[in-house]
Amino acid sequence: MFISIVIPTYQRPDYLLSCLKALREQIGNDQHTEIIVIDDGSCQKDASANQKICAEHRCSYFHQGRNRGMAVARNTGIANSKGEWVVFLDDDVRINENWFSSLVPLLKEMPLSV
Repeated sequence: MFISIVIPTYQRPDYLLSCLKALREQIGNDQHTEIIVIDDGSCQKDASANQKICAEHRCSYFHQGRNRGMAVARNTGIANSKGEWVVFLDDDVRINENWFSSLVPLLKEMPLSV
């Protein structure tokens, strides 16, 4: 099972950093999980910071040329994902300490097609 975690962000590198730190602490180097950050048109300063943060946390980074909204950012994430499952988090989400270890067994129990 391969999981894609898609995180839209806009003009909030500090929030993104906090979110990705918490995710990496739980996911580690899991080869069956990818993190995809969609920057929804942040200014150059924030986009540069977001790109650096993503590189440090081994995440894919895509910058949309302009702010197009959360739905478009999520769709961009889906289009660039490889996972059987796509999980959405917002950059301001603070996952609890058992989030990932609880998520994986739940997804394994779910059928891939309904």
